[in-house]
Amino acid sequence: MAKVFDTYKPYSLQATYLREGILAPTIIKYTQMGAAFEDALNKNDTVKIASLTAQLSEATADLPYDPAIVTADMRLFDSILVLYYNNIPADQQAAYFKEVILTYGKTPREAIKAYTTYVFENSIFANADMAKAFIKHPRLGLLKNDIAYKHLDAFRTHYNKAFKPKVDEFAEQITALGRKYIKGLMEMNPKKVYYPDANSSLRLTYGSVKSYMKYPLITNLDEVIQKNTMYADNPEFSIPERLKMLHKNKDYGRYAMKDGKLPVAFLSDNDITGGNSGSPVIDGEGRIIGLAFDGNWEAMSGNIHFEPNNKRTINVDIRYVLFLVEKYGEATNLINEMTIIQ
Repeated sequence: MAKVFDTYKPYSLQATYLREGILAPTIIKYTQMGAAFEDALNKNDTVKIASLTAQLSEATADLPYDPAIVTADMRLFDSILVLYYNNIPADQQAAYFKEVILTYGKTPREAIKAYTTYVFENSIFANADMAKAFIKHPRLGLLKNDIAYKHLDAFRTHYNKAFKPKVDEFAEQITALGRKYIKGLMEMNPKKVYYPDANSSLRLTYGSVKSYMKYPLITNLDEVIQKNTMYADNPEFSIPERLKMLHKNKDYGRYAMKDGKLPVAFLSDNDITGGNSGSPVIDGEGRIIGLAFDGNWEAMSGNIHFEPNNKRTINVDIRYVLFLVEKYGEATNLINEMTIIQ
């Protein structure tokens, strides 16, 4: 295992810098969508082009890219290239970096800054309206000549040719060796209880309803409405008029708490990771009390080190779900199929 890791170590940053670096800015997300047309445009596959246009038009309909986000995206784009230049060995860097990016200035830092400005001033994918217009009417020549596309294509092609086979080989080897390693640990410590390898299978985690720091245990609809009022121009906090009316009339039915407020979400000290969203939260009696959907910001380090004082799962209260089904959606037929315990 040590030999496999030693072999992998010299190029271990490549996959991370591509997935979480080069491909991270929103401008590149738009560019990737545009690049999805390349094969279909080359083949003049009108059916595939129409299908992609429909899919991507829907996918980008609500993708925010206002001036503030574009400014932040430029800083992200610039910073990633600086990190790439400083941390990826020169002999492993995409040729595009030296042949194109570094020609934009006398020093690497000047060049990266000038190149970033040029990309955002000249790419159709740096403007949400232009990017969406391209998706509706894609043209191969326009795509191929776009600077953001050239940027994406250069780094992606470099990785796929030079490093992807090595990364895939490492993943295959370490998976096989991992099984032997765990088997050895279990044979060395036969009395120890080990968590099963439950990837892609049903699993349970135990915890309790619990707040942390200064945050409340439960949030309610009053606070959702307040957020909407404070940030009226932010689409992330938009609320349907019908929900506002139900709140105004306090028409919560049987789902309000004793204080008359409608619960929305609550905290618990369960662990949560990618793929857990939507999982039922069940009490000691086997009754569904909520659905897990997020983790708190302070516990972002949880994949590396579990911190019981700060790690929390954010759950939508089942009373709010039932309220939305019965009162907002008026789907009483579904409510009648359930056994609801008051």
